[in-house]
Amino acid sequence: MISSQSRNHGAPVLHHKGITTLDAMEEYVSTLRSIEKRDGMTILEFDKGCVGFYKELDFEKYIGKRIGVLRTNIEGREVVVREV
Repeated sequence: MISSQSRNHGAPVLHHKGITTLDAMEEYVSTLRSIEKRDGMTILEFDKGCVGFYKELDFEKYIGKRIGVLRTNIEGREVVVREV
């Protein structure tokens, strides 16, 4: 799990235009502030950073809430969200 303050020291996080992408089975935990869709990505803006997914996500109901977003390698459940 990574948070807005710390990151798992395993595989490197890729950055594209200031957007973090997660490795499989890596989670980002923070308060979701906004969602933007551009260049085929869904970009989740949190308190201290942005996480992007090359997938259409419908997470608008989580704006303003502290959530964990987990990227998996499970077909059909590539991105899982939970309120924390």
